[in-house]
Amino acid sequence: MAVFIDPPWDWGHRFGPSSHLLSDLAGVDGTCELTAFGYDIGLMPAWLQYAGSAKEHFDLFGPRIEWALDAGAVLVHRRELVKIIRLKRVFYLPGSPQ
Repeated sequence: MAVFIDPPWDWGHRFGPSSHLLSDLAGVDGTCELTAFGYDIGLMPAWLQYAGSAKEHFDLFGPRIEWALDAGAVLVHRRELVKIIRLKRVFYLPGSPQ
């Protein structure tokens, strides 16, 4: 339904401050939404981290952070991303509809 991004944070990466980009959809739908959005801002599917899990996301550095915002990513506090991941985890529990 939407792609979210948190504010850049300096984690000590060699590339500088980074943000996380993720979809609030679980499963294949979320992967498709996130990789299509990523493609539009120049990301390669191979850069997807934790593919196929509730923690699936892209790390964004430099100008791609602004590109994601310009393309419509919703800026939320890091705590909101954690809430999204927790909600998605229910989908990945054994016996959950997938």
